[in-house]
Amino acid sequence: MRRLFNSCADFPETVVLDAPHQSVRHLLTSASARLRLDQLFGNSDNKRNEGDWIGGTLAAFSRAIELHIDTERVGGDLKLERFTRIARDLETDQLFAFSFLQEQMREAKMEVMPAEKAHHYTHIYYQFVNYYHSNEGDLMDKMATRHERVVELYSKFYSPFTPGKPFPKSHAIVRPVDTAAKCIIKGTLNFTEDEIKLEMVGKLLAWLEIVSHDGATGKAIVHDSKTINKKEERLVSEFVDYFYKEIFLGYADGERSILNNRLNRFKDACEVAFRRRYYKDKGQSATASTSEQTADDNETQVVAAEMASQQ
Repeated sequence: MRRLFNSCADFPETVVLDAPHQSVRHLLTSASARLRLDQLFGNSDNKRNEGDWIGGTLAAFSRAIELHIDTERVGGDLKLERFTRIARDLETDQLFAFSFLQEQMREAKMEVMPAEKAHHYTHIYYQFVNYYHSNEGDLMDKMATRHERVVELYSKFYSPFTPGKPFPKSHAIVRPVDTAAKCIIKGTLNFTEDEIKLEMVGKLLAWLEIVSHDGATGKAIVHDSKTINKKEERLVSEFVDYFYKEIFLGYADGERSILNNRLNRFKDACEVAFRRRYYKDKGQSATASTSEQTADDNETQVVAAEMASQQ
Protein backbone atom coordinates (compact mmCIF):
# COMPACT_ATOMS: atom_id res chain seq x y z
CA MET A 1 0.00 0.00 0.00
CA ARG A 2 1.47 3.34 -1.06
CA ARG A 3 1.70 6.07 1.56
CA LEU A 4 -0.09 9.32 0.75
CA PHE A 5 2.51 11.41 2.61
CA ASN A 6 6.20 10.83 3.23
CA SER A 7 6.26 12.77 6.50
CA CYS A 8 4.36 15.31 8.58
CA ALA A 9 6.38 18.01 6.79
CA ASP A 10 4.02 17.52 3.85
CA PHE A 11 1.11 18.96 5.82
CA PRO A 12 2.56 21.19 8.58
CA GLU A 13 -0.60 23.11 9.36
CA THR A 14 -3.19 21.82 11.83
CA VAL A 15 -5.79 24.54 11.30
CA VAL A 16 -6.58 26.49 8.15
CA LEU A 17 -8.51 29.74 8.56
CA ASP A 18 -10.77 30.09 5.55
CA ALA A 19 -10.78 33.74 4.39
CA PRO A 20 -10.37 35.19 7.90
CA HIS A 21 -11.72 38.64 8.70
CA GLN A 22 -9.18 41.47 8.72
CA SER A 23 -9.46 41.73 12.50
CA VAL A 24 -8.32 38.12 12.81
CA ARG A 25 -5.35 38.76 10.51
CA HIS A 26 -4.15 41.46 12.90
CA LEU A 27 -3.94 38.74 15.55
CA LEU A 28 -1.82 36.41 13.43
CA THR A 29 1.96 36.60 13.77
CA SER A 30 2.53 35.65 10.12
CA ALA A 31 0.89 36.34 6.79
CA SER A 32 -0.23 32.73 6.51
CA ALA A 33 -3.68 31.66 7.69
CA ARG A 34 -2.40 28.09 8.16
CA LEU A 35 -1.51 27.33 11.77
CA ARG A 36 0.35 24.48 13.40
CA LEU A 37 -0.86 23.13 16.71
CA ASP A 38 1.92 24.89 18.63
CA GLN A 39 1.04 28.19 16.92
CA LEU A 40 -2.60 27.75 17.84
CA PHE A 41 -2.11 26.83 21.50
CA GLY A 42 1.36 28.21 22.21
CA ASN A 43 4.58 26.56 23.29
CA SER A 44 7.50 26.89 25.65
CA ASP A 45 10.28 26.44 23.06
CA ASN A 46 11.07 30.16 23.08
CA LYS A 47 10.53 30.75 26.77
CA ARG A 48 12.70 33.42 28.34
CA ASN A 49 12.44 32.39 31.96
CA GLU A 50 11.88 29.02 33.55
CA GLY A 51 8.21 28.13 33.40
CA ASP A 52 7.28 30.80 30.84
CA TRP A 53 4.72 29.81 28.26
CA ILE A 54 4.30 31.77 25.03
CA GLY A 55 0.54 31.84 24.42
CA GLY A 56 -0.65 31.00 20.91
CA THR A 57 -3.17 32.52 18.53
CA LEU A 58 -6.15 31.10 20.42
CA ALA A 59 -5.01 32.74 23.67
CA ALA A 60 -4.32 36.05 21.90
CA PHE A 61 -7.74 35.97 20.25
CA SER A 62 -9.44 35.27 23.60
CA ARG A 63 -7.60 38.13 25.31
CA ALA A 64 -8.43 40.50 22.46
CA ILE A 65 -12.11 39.60 22.85
CA GLU A 66 -11.84 40.27 26.59
CA LEU A 67 -10.37 43.72 25.88
CA HIS A 68 -13.11 44.37 23.35
CA ILE A 69 -15.87 43.44 25.80
CA ASP A 70 -14.37 45.57 28.56
CA THR A 71 -13.83 48.57 26.30
CA GLU A 72 -16.52 48.63 23.62
CA ARG A 73 -19.61 46.89 25.00
CA VAL A 74 -22.62 49.12 25.57
CA GLY A 75 -25.18 47.30 27.71
CA GLY A 76 -26.14 44.13 25.84
CA ASP A 77 -24.67 45.36 22.55
CA LEU A 78 -21.18 43.94 22.07
CA LYS A 79 -20.36 46.35 19.20
CA LEU A 80 -18.55 43.60 17.33
CA GLU A 81 -18.03 45.88 14.34
CA ARG A 82 -15.44 47.73 16.45
CA PHE A 83 -13.33 44.66 17.14
CA THR A 84 -11.00 45.47 14.24
CA ARG A 85 -9.79 48.59 16.07
CA ILE A 86 -8.85 46.57 19.15
CA ALA A 87 -6.98 43.93 17.13
CA ARG A 88 -5.21 46.49 14.92
CA ASP A 89 -4.05 48.61 17.84
CA LEU A 90 -2.75 45.59 19.76
CA GLU A 91 -0.67 44.57 16.76
CA THR A 92 0.61 48.13 16.27
CA ASP A 93 1.66 48.78 19.86
CA GLN A 94 0.93 46.56 22.85
CA LEU A 95 0.89 49.66 25.11
CA PHE A 96 -2.59 50.25 23.68
CA ALA A 97 -3.79 47.71 26.27
CA PHE A 98 -3.29 50.40 28.92
CA SER A 99 -5.09 52.97 26.77
CA PHE A 100 -8.08 50.64 26.59
CA LEU A 101 -8.05 50.44 30.38
CA GLN A 102 -8.02 54.24 30.62
CA GLU A 103 -10.99 54.40 28.22
CA GLN A 104 -12.90 52.11 30.56
CA MET A 105 -12.01 54.27 33.56
CA ARG A 106 -13.26 57.42 31.85
CA GLU A 107 -16.46 55.73 30.69
CA ALA A 108 -17.16 54.50 34.23
CA LYS A 109 -16.18 57.92 35.63
CA MET A 110 -13.69 56.27 37.98
CA GLU A 111 -10.74 58.34 39.21
CA VAL A 112 -8.95 55.60 41.15
CA MET A 113 -7.89 52.49 39.26
CA PRO A 114 -8.63 49.23 41.13
CA ALA A 115 -5.58 47.17 42.06
CA GLU A 116 -6.85 44.07 40.27
CA LYS A 117 -7.34 46.02 37.04
CA ALA A 118 -3.83 47.47 37.12
CA HIS A 119 -2.27 44.05 37.65
CA HIS A 120 -4.56 42.21 35.25
CA TYR A 121 -3.97 44.57 32.35
CA THR A 122 -0.24 44.49 32.94
CA HIS A 123 -0.45 40.71 32.59
CA ILE A 124 -2.40 41.14 29.33
CA TYR A 125 0.20 43.60 28.06
CA TYR A 126 3.06 41.19 28.65
CA GLN A 127 1.07 38.35 27.14
CA PHE A 128 0.77 40.26 23.85
CA VAL A 129 4.41 41.41 23.99
CA ASN A 130 5.49 37.77 24.32
CA TYR A 131 3.07 36.73 21.59
CA TYR A 132 4.10 39.26 18.96
CA HIS A 133 7.81 39.34 19.85
CA SER A 134 8.54 35.81 21.04
CA ASN A 135 11.78 35.56 19.05
CA GLU A 136 13.35 38.88 20.08
CA GLY A 137 14.66 37.72 23.45
CA ASP A 138 16.30 39.99 26.01
CA LEU A 139 16.11 43.08 23.79
CA MET A 140 12.31 42.97 23.80
CA ASP A 141 12.30 42.31 27.55
CA LYS A 142 14.23 45.55 28.01
CA MET A 143 12.02 47.50 25.62
CA ALA A 144 8.80 46.16 27.12
CA THR A 145 9.66 47.50 30.59
CA ARG A 146 10.63 51.04 29.54
CA HIS A 147 7.52 52.61 31.05
CA GLU A 148 8.18 50.86 34.36
CA ARG A 149 11.80 52.04 34.38
CA VAL A 150 10.69 55.63 33.73
CA VAL A 151 8.35 55.50 36.73
CA GLU A 152 11.09 53.97 38.86
CA LEU A 153 13.49 56.81 37.96
CA TYR A 154 11.16 59.76 38.54
CA SER A 155 9.82 58.24 41.76
CA LYS A 156 13.26 58.87 43.26
CA PHE A 157 12.76 62.65 43.16
CA TYR A 158 8.99 63.15 42.89
CA SER A 159 5.81 61.80 44.48
CA PRO A 160 2.36 62.85 43.22
CA PHE A 161 0.90 62.43 46.70
CA THR A 162 0.03 65.55 48.68
CA PRO A 163 -0.50 65.08 52.46
CA GLY A 164 -4.15 65.38 53.45
CA LYS A 165 -5.44 65.04 49.88
CA PRO A 166 -7.01 62.06 48.07
CA PHE A 167 -5.25 59.73 45.65
CA PRO A 168 -3.55 61.84 42.94
CA LYS A 169 -5.15 62.18 39.55
CA SER A 170 -3.62 61.04 36.29
CA HIS A 171 -2.02 64.32 35.28
CA ALA A 172 -0.14 64.53 38.60
CA ILE A 173 1.10 60.94 38.38
CA VAL A 174 2.68 61.37 34.93
CA ARG A 175 3.69 65.04 35.20
CA PRO A 176 7.47 64.33 34.94
CA VAL A 177 6.86 62.33 31.75
CA ASP A 178 4.69 65.09 30.30
CA THR A 179 7.23 67.80 31.14
CA ALA A 180 10.17 65.88 29.67
CA ALA A 181 8.28 64.99 26.49
CA LYS A 182 7.00 68.53 25.90
CA CYS A 183 10.56 69.88 26.12
CA ILE A 184 11.49 67.62 23.21
CA ILE A 185 8.32 68.11 21.17
CA LYS A 186 8.18 71.90 21.52
CA GLY A 187 11.92 72.56 21.77
CA THR A 188 13.98 74.56 19.33
CA LEU A 189 14.61 72.48 16.21
CA ASN A 190 18.32 73.27 15.90
CA PHE A 191 19.16 72.34 19.51
CA THR A 192 21.76 69.62 19.97
CA GLU A 193 21.08 66.55 22.10
CA ASP A 194 22.99 68.02 25.05
CA GLU A 195 21.12 71.32 24.77
CA ILE A 196 17.76 69.55 24.75
CA LYS A 197 18.75 67.52 27.83
CA LEU A 198 19.88 70.68 29.64
CA GLU A 199 16.53 72.28 28.92
CA MET A 200 14.70 69.18 30.16
CA VAL A 201 16.69 69.16 33.40
CA GLY A 202 16.12 72.89 33.89
CA LYS A 203 12.37 72.62 33.33
CA LEU A 204 12.05 69.71 35.74
CA LEU A 205 14.12 71.39 38.46
CA ALA A 206 12.10 74.61 38.11
CA TRP A 207 8.89 72.62 38.39
CA LEU A 208 10.17 70.76 41.46
CA GLU A 209 10.92 74.14 43.06
CA ILE A 210 7.26 75.08 42.54
CA VAL A 211 6.14 71.74 43.95
CA SER A 212 8.28 72.24 47.05
CA HIS A 213 6.43 75.50 47.79
CA ASP A 214 3.00 73.84 47.39
CA GLY A 215 2.47 75.57 44.08
CA ALA A 216 1.73 72.28 42.32
CA THR A 217 0.44 68.86 43.27
CA GLY A 218 2.86 66.41 44.82
CA LYS A 219 6.06 66.36 46.79
CA ALA A 220 9.67 67.02 45.78
CA ILE A 221 11.26 64.18 47.72
CA VAL A 222 14.88 65.31 47.92
CA HIS A 223 14.45 69.05 47.33
CA ASP A 224 16.24 71.61 49.48
CA SER A 225 15.70 75.28 48.64
CA LYS A 226 18.48 76.47 50.96
CA THR A 227 21.40 74.82 49.17
CA ILE A 228 22.36 73.61 45.72
CA ASN A 229 20.92 70.13 45.66
CA LYS A 230 23.39 67.94 43.81
CA LYS A 231 21.45 64.77 44.61
CA GLU A 232 18.26 66.12 43.06
CA GLU A 233 20.13 67.30 39.98
CA ARG A 234 21.75 63.88 39.61
CA LEU A 235 18.45 62.01 39.93
CA VAL A 236 16.71 64.33 37.47
CA SER A 237 19.62 63.98 35.02
CA GLU A 238 19.42 60.17 35.22
CA PHE A 239 15.72 60.35 34.41
CA VAL A 240 16.34 62.76 31.50
CA ASP A 241 19.17 60.64 30.06
CA TYR A 242 17.04 57.51 30.13
CA PHE A 243 13.95 59.27 28.74
CA TYR A 244 15.86 60.82 25.86
CA LYS A 245 17.65 57.62 24.89
CA GLU A 246 15.01 54.95 25.48
CA ILE A 247 11.77 56.82 24.92
CA PHE A 248 12.59 59.52 22.38
CA LEU A 249 15.34 57.79 20.40
CA GLY A 250 14.04 54.26 21.04
CA TYR A 251 10.27 54.18 21.37
CA ALA A 252 9.69 57.26 19.19
CA ASP A 253 12.51 56.54 16.71
CA GLY A 254 13.99 59.98 17.39
CA GLU A 255 11.01 61.71 15.73
CA ARG A 256 9.14 64.47 17.55
CA SER A 257 5.93 63.81 15.64
CA ILE A 258 6.02 60.13 16.60
CA LEU A 259 6.68 61.00 20.25
CA ASN A 260 3.73 63.37 20.20
CA ASN A 261 1.52 60.69 18.61
CA ARG A 262 2.51 57.97 21.08
CA LEU A 263 2.79 60.11 24.20
CA ASN A 264 -0.71 59.52 25.58
CA ARG A 265 -0.49 55.74 25.43
CA PHE A 266 2.96 55.84 27.00
CA LYS A 267 1.61 58.02 29.83
CA ASP A 268 -1.29 55.58 30.26
CA ALA A 269 1.26 52.79 30.69
CA CYS A 270 3.28 54.85 33.17
CA GLU A 271 0.18 55.54 35.26
CA VAL A 272 -0.65 51.85 35.48
CA ALA A 273 2.98 51.09 36.41
CA PHE A 274 2.87 53.74 39.13
CA ARG A 275 -0.37 52.42 40.57
CA ARG A 276 1.01 48.89 40.61
CA ARG A 277 4.03 50.10 42.57
CA TYR A 278 1.74 51.85 45.00
CA TYR A 279 -0.53 48.83 45.47
CA LYS A 280 2.48 46.57 45.88
CA ASP A 281 3.86 48.83 48.61
CA LYS A 282 0.47 48.75 50.31
CA GLY A 283 0.29 44.98 50.02
CA GLN A 284 -3.08 44.99 48.25
CA SER A 285 -4.09 41.76 46.54
CA ALA A 286 -4.61 41.87 42.80
CA THR A 287 -6.11 38.40 42.40
CA ALA A 288 -9.70 38.23 41.22
CA SER A 289 -12.03 35.73 42.81
CA THR A 290 -12.51 32.34 41.19
CA SER A 291 -16.18 33.05 40.47
CA GLU A 292 -15.33 36.36 38.75
CA GLN A 293 -12.65 34.71 36.61
CA THR A 294 -14.98 31.86 35.66
CA ALA A 295 -17.70 34.32 34.67
CA ASP A 296 -15.24 36.29 32.52
CA ASP A 297 -13.97 33.12 30.83
CA ASN A 298 -17.50 31.93 30.08
CA GLU A 299 -18.48 35.28 28.58
CA THR A 300 -15.35 35.33 26.43
CA GLN A 301 -16.12 31.85 25.07
CA VAL A 302 -19.68 32.90 24.17
CA VAL A 303 -18.47 35.97 22.30
CA ALA A 304 -15.77 33.97 20.50
CA ALA A 305 -18.42 31.56 19.25
CA GLU A 306 -20.64 34.43 18.15
CA MET A 307 -17.82 36.12 16.26
CA ALA A 308 -16.81 32.89 14.58
CA SER A 309 -20.37 32.38 13.37
CA GLN A 310 -20.33 35.82 11.74
CA GLN A 311 -17.17 35.18 9.71
